[in-house]
Amino acid sequence: YWENRMAVFGEDRCYLPMTLDGAAREEVGDMRSESLTYSNSVLPVRDANGRAVVYVKANRMGRTDAIGMEKMMRAFWYVLDTAASSSDGLQNGFVVVVNGTDIQRRHFSVKVFRLIRQLLWDILPTKAKCTHLCHPSKVNYYIVQPL
Repeated sequence: YWENRMAVFGEDRCYLPMTLDGAAREEVGDMRSESLTYSNSVLPVRDANGRAVVYVKANRMGRTDAIGMEKMMRAFWYVLDTAASSSDGLQNGFVVVVNGTDIQRRHFSVKVFRLIRQLLWDILPTKAKCTHLCHPSKVNYYIVQPL
């Protein structure tokens, strides 16, 4: 966890609290910008089993041209860490709901996808319990699933 967090956040922010004024302080403006608005967030509701729900709008996740790959990954790490470290997240884990509406090849980044997959299943101490893909496009069948 810490080695990966160091690689994503750098030495100066790695050990700061995962808050908007701590490790994620430089991404606050980007998370509020059009580039990242509603691309990923922890929903204010829980599923039937009390798990935090992370919503991902897939066609915005690959838009690294607007803010850069590193900022995109730090913002997503913040969202997942927030879900995983909430009191119910520590006990029950969290679920991810991915909206695949209108995703095209230009929205997809192999590097982003691999880091997200690592965060969900390997890096974070609390694991995603499941991932739901709603409204999949052809990109999902031909590019994402084979990875």
